[in-house]
This record gives sequence, structure tokens and C-alpha cells, in this order.
Amino acid sequence: MAAIQSTFRVGQRVQFSGPRNTTVYGTVKRINPKSITLHECSDGPRGWRVKPWNLEPADANDPGAEATDAPAGQRPWRKGDRVSFNPRGGETQTGTVTRVNGKTCSVDPDNPDVPGRYYRIPHARLRPADSDASASASASGPSPEETAKVERAEWKRWAPTFGFDADDYGRTFTCRGTEYRLTGLNPRAPKYPVQAVRVSDGRGFKFTSGSVRAMLGRSLGPLAPVTVAGETLPVGTPVTYKGLGSVNGASKVTGVIIAVGKGTYEVYSSADLRGIANVAQAFTTQVDKRDEAAVLFEIHCVYNALSPENLTADGERSKTAARRLSAQLNRANRALFKELGRKVTETEAWDALERATA
Repeated sequence: MAAIQSTFRVGQRVQFSGPRNTTVYGTVKRINPKSITLHECSDGPRGWRVKPWNLEPADANDPGAEATDAPAGQRPWRKGDRVSFNPRGGETQTGTVTRVNGKTCSVDPDNPDVPGRYYRIPHARLRPADSDASASASASGPSPEETAKVERAEWKRWAPTFGFDADDYGRTFTCRGTEYRLTGLNPRAPKYPVQAVRVSDGRGFKFTSGSVRAMLGRSLGPLAPVTVAGETLPVGTPVTYKGLGSVNGASKVTGVIIAVGKGTYEVYSSADLRGIANVAQAFTTQVDKRDEAAVLFEIHCVYNALSPENLTADGERSKTAARRLSAQLNRANRALFKELGRKVTETEAWDALERATA
């Protein structure tokens, strides 16, 4: 079984005998212990799970032969490639590959609907952005100079966040007797954001920002988190961000900052099904102060969540979890009081809601 599965790889076009002796073509999406999952099949939008011994490489009659496929042992895309894609069946977008993972590519879109948003797209769903140059781009990819230019720009963008200078790109440091060279920063991996290659063989490694700063002789003091507009926003500031399963169906919701972390905000919004969420500062946008009725409604929702039956989920939530949630909700109320400019009792919040709905 393992020997047969090893002959296939994610993103490869294959074929098998389907219902009524028809030939079905598809793309390998996942290699499971006893089967192989296919998508982008020629017989429709449905996928297939097929035993590996029933599969064979697609022949010349494959209608999806134009799909991106790389030779065995090679990844089809490289960092810095210009690509086009359809996120979740939406409109076609273009962007730049910023990271090549085992099965997907991280792509920064040219026109994101949320600042700082990126996509993780499977290799087989990406297409060259410029169809005229697709042959040369897929064959050779960007030159080392172009890749270095992209990495240097990303380093310059994120260096102050992690305590580095823009000129530190390409610098070398020694760790346990081995020399490494700095090649990039990954803000989506806050624990090990520093990317470096071993000088002797070019193999990639990742490090914590504190350890690298120490090896470079830098200060280990606290760092300024990522900022939205030049400085960290204080508690009580209203911001918009992308909610999770928003109650009102909107992709963006308005909430209030209740705590500030390193590169993140703890935000409360009654329109977000999570209620309280940790959001990257780069993904938030400051908005004007909300009117009093909107803030009073939020305060009413917090008081409602602090009721014993909701706080304990009718006894299903543990005491530790209930205490943690109570502390978060009390922080949310204090932030809302700060946004409103005064403290509000539960009775006053309820009366304001009745007047607004009367």
C-alpha cells in the first residue's frame, strides 16, 4: 500500500475508471492511509476517495491537463511568483506568493478586502497571473535577485516589530558554533518569526526573535507591537475587524479594544459570535466614536453575558472557565465605560434598550 501511494503526490493529475466504464480525471488533494482523495474532477464538482491501486497518471486526453503540475520532487511555485486564484469560489484575484508550504502557498492579494489579509491556496488551484509569461514563469520561476528583493521588502516592513533594523537583512550570526544568515521574518509565526539559512549548506531554520537579537548583541527589552497607524491604540478605542460567523451576517464588525498585547488586541463585539476575540493589530482599523445608543447596547449585552446562567452555561462550563470569562467580560465593560465616558448600571442599560426599541 505505502509503495503504491508513494507513486502519487499532491497536485498530480490522475485518472481512474468511474461509473459505467467512464474515465474520470482528477487532481490529488490528499493522500490518506488507505485511499487518495481527489478534487477538480472531470465529472463534476464532487470529489472522490479512490484506492491507490485503481489510479494511474492522467493521459493526454485529460481535459484538465492545463492545471499547474510540477515534475516529481519539485514544488510548482516559488516565493515571489505572481499568481491568480479564486478564493472560495469568488471572483478571480491576483497576488504574490510569500511562502511555499508543503501543500499550499501563502498569497498576499493585490487588493485585500481586509488590511493585512492573506490566503493559503493549494498548489493546484493557483495559476500564473500573466498567461503570456506562464510558460517561462512556471519553468524557471523568479530569479534569485527578484526573490531577494521580495524578502528584503518584507524584512524592512516587519523588522521594527521584532526589534531589528532594516539593514539587518542578510547579516550573519553564530549559534552553537554554526553560522547562519538572516533571510526573512514571518509575522504569522510569533513564536519563531526569524527565518535564516545555514551558511554551509543553505538549509533553512527558524529562530525566536529574542535569541537572534541576543546573538547580534541587541537589547532584549520589550518590543513595540505592530501598529495600525503609527502607534498602538489604547483600551476603549472602537475598531473594525473581520468577525467569525458574524451575527448580522456582515464580514466586518465593530468592537472595542479591551486589552492590548504584543501585536494583538483583545476585542469585544456583540456582533461577533465569539464575543471576545484576539485580533492581530494589522487586521484592525480604527473608526470614529460610536453613538451613545450603540455603546449602551453593547454594555447591555455584556451585563446579559455576566448573568449566572449565561456565565456558567447552565452549569456546563467549569468554574475556572467561568472565572476567566467573567474577568474578560468585566474588562469589556470597563472599556465600554471608557468609550462612553461614564459608568452605566445594568438597570440604566436596560432602560436605554427599552427606549430604543419602543
